[in-house]
Amino acid sequence: MIFLDPFSPPSCPQLWTTEFLKLVAESLNPNDGVLVTYSCAAAVRAALKSAGLAIGSVQSVARKWPGTVACHSASRLETSLPPLSQQEKEHLLTKAAIPYRDPTLQSTAEEILKRRVQEQSISPLRDVRLNKVPVHPAFDYAQPRFQLCIFGTLFLSESLMLLTFCVIAILYWSLKHISLAVMLYWRSLECRI
Repeated sequence: MIFLDPFSPPSCPQLWTTEFLKLVAESLNPNDGVLVTYSCAAAVRAALKSAGLAIGSVQSVARKWPGTVACHSASRLETSLPPLSQQEKEHLLTKAAIPYRDPTLQSTAEEILKRRVQEQSISPLRDVRLNKVPVHPAFDYAQPRFQLCIFGTLFLSESLMLLTFCVIAILYWSLKHISLAVMLYWRSLECRI
């Protein structure tokens, strides 16, 4: 199980890119691995889908908006994922669903955000602001930036954050997971600077 809990996509796009999430998906057990995140952003869900994961909506504790749960499309868990609502499905057909991209996994947050805005400007998808259905700011990146934190990343010291990521990785006894946890830690530090 992977708990993906970086800062919000507009604040820390490096940890929400299609390329990074593909690496995360590769580290999931194909039979019973599950990824859980607080994010319900269309861009994140689209990136998870492009990484070969099936997605579902999950109610969050103490939050008004749902989170996302994902597993490999071919796994036995896919049929048990909570379905997306009609509004969530429609949201995936808008420009908000254009994912963040970082082909080299070395771009700055500004470069990733600029690349996404460029892709959105030429996309034939609907503009979120033109929808008749009211859009919550969590889905609309035209709104001012915000930061969400369920696991308490804002309140943890940097060393405790690293320890938390490594403990999760050690549960799987895999060097690949440990290196992914360290990468996640370093990328989250980049977002704070």
